[in-house]
Amino acid sequence: MRKTKTVDEFIASGLAPTFDDLNLSLGIHLDEISSLKIASKLNISDSRLMEDLDKYRKRIALLAETWVE
Repeated sequence: MRKTKTVDEFIASGLAPTFDDLNLSLGIHLDEISSLKIASKLNISDSRLMEDLDKYRKRIALLAETWVE
């Protein structure tokens, strides 16, 4: 399984932690909602959303790997 897919599934599970410094309210299936809609809902630009998602995925990658095992 690809690492990004594992991380996204972990996020969608609702078990991934949140971080105050990232303006993300996740627990959604990222492939089911466009990034523009998510960014609009969070009142941020889509480029900012992508940057924050990249940071978030990096922070939780090890947790996601443990979760899938």
